[in-house]
Amino acid sequence: MDAPRSEGQGALMRAETTKAPPRCTTVGVPKALIESAVVMSLRILATSREPLGCQGERLQLVPPLSNPQAHDALQASYPAEALELLAERANAVGFTISDDNREAAERLCQQLDGIPLAIELAAAGLRGQSIEEITDGLSKGAGARFRLLSGGPRHGGNPIHQSLRAALDWSYQLCSGPEQDLWTRVSVFEDGWDLEAAQAVCTGGQVTSEDVLTFLGSLVDKSVVDAEVRVVLEEVK
Repeated sequence: MDAPRSEGQGALMRAETTKAPPRCTTVGVPKALIESAVVMSLRILATSREPLGCQGERLQLVPPLSNPQAHDALQASYPAEALELLAERANAVGFTISDDNREAAERLCQQLDGIPLAIELAAAGLRGQSIEEITDGLSKGAGARFRLLSGGPRHGGNPIHQSLRAALDWSYQLCSGPEQDLWTRVSVFEDGWDLEAAQAVCTGGQVTSEDVLTFLGSLVDKSVVDAEVRVVLEEVK
């Protein structure tokens, strides 16, 4: 007779039948699942907006896709990851990246900082616009960027992937009030800042000078601010 399974073991058995693990969009991972994984010496691969904070967790930061570099001789044989993704998604909507538009395609990837969701949304826009029209539009400020990067799937896809604004709104709503205040205030910096500058700009309301470092750490954990302490995604500036 088989030994009775715990709630966590049952969940692990069910997870084995899936082709890929689900994203952990919140930290609400069942405690029994994690405890069983530790006891059974199992490894769970999960993608998450922030660390789960469980025993034995190891973090692997996922950087943006590599971008084409000007005059790089290797690019002819080994396209950058961002350009490969753009070409694949563009082909899905009937648009081909060729020698004639490659330079504009590389510029588009650079404008989007190699961020996969932004590249996919831009590729969706190629159904009715040229690459040159999209790159020109992206240079006209955050409002234009939000309008252009809004071509995600309307049916069957995750709502937060339908537009860049939806993705940012989702991330913003998952932050606490003080974290939201700090996010808004550090967005005034053009290209990074130090702690002294952050304290000068961000102190006020729910955020004291002493709190700034704490909440900056929280934004780093939530993938809003990168390890070099600058805002991720120029679109929020």
